[in-house]
Amino acid sequence: MTELGKSLKDEGKKEKAIETGKIAIKKGMDDKTISELAGVSIDDIDLIIEVLK
Repeated sequence: MTELGKSLKDEGKKEKAIETGKIAIKKGMDDKTISELAGVSIDDIDLIIEVLK
């Protein structure tokens, strides 16, 4: 796979993690559970929450 292909694949994974985090936040899940499910940091969850406001 080319570097561009790898980059696009990684970007897709990040977008999926963010979308999963958004859904979990909207459902009222706690930050630790969201972090484990979506594979994002607590800091990233805080950023997602700010964007959703």
